[in-house]
Amino acid sequence: MAAASHTILIWNIETYGRPMSRGDYSGVHAFISQVIEAKGAEVLMIEEFKSPGRHYIGNLATDLSPAEGEEGPTWFYDYIPGALIAPYSVGDTVAFDDLNWGSNSEGYAVVWRDGSLSALEAGQSKGRNGDSTKGQYLALSVLGLLPNVEAQSASPFRWEGGTVTENDLIASGYPTSGSAMVGVEAERKSKRTRVDYKARKNAALMSIRQLERCRRPSFCNFNFGTSVPATILAYHTPVASTSAEYAVQLCGLSEQVVMRTAADTRKLILGGDFNLISSTTIDACFSNFTQFKLTNSAGQGEYPPSTVHYDSQDCLDNPTEKDNFMGSPRDQILNRNLTNSSGGVFDVIEELHSNGDFAKAILGDEAIKLMVNISPHKLPGGNAEWTTAYGKLKQCFVDKKFDTYLSCAMLFRGYISDHMPLFQDFTR
Repeated sequence: MAAASHTILIWNIETYGRPMSRGDYSGVHAFISQVIEAKGAEVLMIEEFKSPGRHYIGNLATDLSPAEGEEGPTWFYDYIPGALIAPYSVGDTVAFDDLNWGSNSEGYAVVWRDGSLSALEAGQSKGRNGDSTKGQYLALSVLGLLPNVEAQSASPFRWEGGTVTENDLIASGYPTSGSAMVGVEAERKSKRTRVDYKARKNAALMSIRQLERCRRPSFCNFNFGTSVPATILAYHTPVASTSAEYAVQLCGLSEQVVMRTAADTRKLILGGDFNLISSTTIDACFSNFTQFKLTNSAGQGEYPPSTVHYDSQDCLDNPTEKDNFMGSPRDQILNRNLTNSSGGVFDVIEELHSNGDFAKAILGDEAIKLMVNISPHKLPGGNAEWTTAYGKLKQCFVDKKFDTYLSCAMLFRGYISDHMPLFQDFTR
């Protein structure tokens, strides 16, 4: 019997749930559905899930499920705020009411095909289809290993090896956006507790504080049909070079990532918008992941661009040059102990531009076509050339063909997100 193949997606869908001029999310959901179908995905974890998104996410699960009288798998949803209200101590029970949406009013959501996820024993989320009695499928990462920050190095957070037990895990904290130090913020802004580590030399790393509003990683368990599921851990790190680097390295010491022994066979998928903008910083952070046998799904040292823009003069002047529309490699995905795995960035822009099956499905979707009749997000004003470019995008839906990379990027960045989805393929 051939091994069953699986695909999961992790996607920063820009400020999902915000009040918007793009209608009722029908067009956005139609686009998301086409991506899921194109990849054959069973699970989608959404980052940058804004609190009002709870009013829309159920519609996405409904759209993915078969209509009444039709056959097919049912899809479900769950969501979770991204931060804790108060500092966590080892042994505390964390419930949904102990969470908040953080300084950016943000959390995570997941939609999955029936049977793909396992409910968590200690879940913290709203619950399947908004009902905790039907199981909770998401939780935040609250424990991690003690970092070794005594040595002056480019990667200060390192594990020294050995067998990890429950007693080695501590209450972990994460930095906030723009922080030059881990977890440092003005006193008036947050509740906090200081986690005092052993003496260290680096004064810039005197403590890691748990902040009321710092965004944490979130995880769910993929159902492998065995007693040991695969963990899917997503993290949308804070913005700014230093805080993003610290956050990624600390995520590498989280309970879901660390190996308990050298022979630990637990399966893990780790991905998200890490907000790292150069291969140098990515290499520095990923050096910590290798100690726990995590590998870059796109290939060692391969960091393709994952962000999209279209609102520069170069984009207007050179609408057929793809590089003009590609940004930094902020989104990364890694894995451990998966069989026949491959992954990376699902290049939506190239898929649209190739005018293959995916592009045809997008162009033929009435909900997306109606959405495009509304002016796109971040369309530069005061320039007739942009009005012309927008007109060409609408014409693409008449001609059933994308003419340039500009039209592809304007559709995606203007209506869906500035981040392309991450994917991970593997076999059971």
